[in-house]
Amino acid sequence: MRTMERGTRVESEMSVARVSEISATSTRSFVEAITQGIERANKTLRNVRSAWIKEQQVRVSEDAITEYQVNMTTFVNRRLAPLQPSLPTRAAPIDDGRSPATAMAGLPLSGKK
Repeated sequence: MRTMERGTRVESEMSVARVSEISATSTRSFVEAITQGIERANKTLRNVRSAWIKEQQVRVSEDAITEYQVNMTTFVNRRLAPLQPSLPTRAAPIDDGRSPATAMAGLPLSGKK
């Protein structure tokens, strides 16, 4: 959270991150697997800002690498509107003639028991 000051008014901005896990493979390289994973993320998510490569592994067959795989986490940041201070609410009018303060205190109508 970041706080900004404008004159005497203070506003706060918040960001929310959406996290998605993606696994991608390539027969050529890790770089191509990462590129394919990011391309797939961009098809379904907006504003992908970064990716963290959690795991890399290769599949080997007959002493040669046949496939490169990456497991990644993508992060999407979304900025929220500044927080607004809550305004005090007014009590609803009471139909029995009591003031809102008297009604909230549970006091009876004046002159009645």
